[in-house]
Amino acid sequence: MTKYETMRHVEPNRHGRDYVVGDVHGHARRLRQLLRWIDFDTECDRLFALGDFIDRGPDSEDALRLSAESWVYGIRGNHEQMMLDALTADGRRRRGQAVSLWQTNGGAWARRLSRETAAALRALAAALPIALTLKTATGSVVGLVHAGVPGGDWTRLSARLAADEAETVAEALWSRDAAYTVMRALRGPSPDVEVPWVSGIDRVYHGHTPMPYPLAAANTRWLDTGVFMADGGLSVAALDDDTVWTWRADAAAPETGWRDVPTVRRDAW
Repeated sequence: MTKYETMRHVEPNRHGRDYVVGDVHGHARRLRQLLRWIDFDTECDRLFALGDFIDRGPDSEDALRLSAESWVYGIRGNHEQMMLDALTADGRRRRGQAVSLWQTNGGAWARRLSRETAAALRALAAALPIALTLKTATGSVVGLVHAGVPGGDWTRLSARLAADEAETVAEALWSRDAAYTVMRALRGPSPDVEVPWVSGIDRVYHGHTPMPYPLAAANTRWLDTGVFMADGGLSVAALDDDTVWTWRADAAAPETGWRDVPTVRRDAW
């Protein structure tokens, strides 16, 4: 039996709307502000989060605690994994390396935590699955993964996560290969760039790699818009009509719309 849940399956929402948010990175206040703007109703709507609740922002503890709300369905990002590694690694040397990696990537906020609080937050991070599959009210099937899909095949990802393959878990949390391909394709169509269609699923939402705008590329959507950066923003998309909002730090209101990435051909990536 795997030591944690790797793939979560969620049934359709029959009473409200479903939304997905990119990497929050400790910006819980901005997330709440954006949810109020779109009239998010915690009584019937659901928010799916692409991981990286923590680090680099002003309130990582509050952001991670959001994952325990009944209306939030989160997955694990590489920053939650760095946290888990830092707090659970065996041996002084391995733990020292894990703590150093986490703190140099935004985890210094945790130094002030009590032992009890750190344990509670660790439990929240450990409860997050690596990926999630969601059936929408319209009948489509949507996948959420923080980073990469091995071979561009969601069925393969599901099978390998069920077997708890370490290499697949690492790719799901850390890979930027598909993201870099999308960024190259954003410059314009090229026979040398194959936009990453993912087979075995209708649409996949990714975080992990900051993009200048929310990007729509083939059947993938990229929602990390660098909320922790000076010119970045936090992006939330509605799953039913593919509307997306991005709220940047100095903006009076969110901007809307995806930036379409030219598609060369529909092949499994």
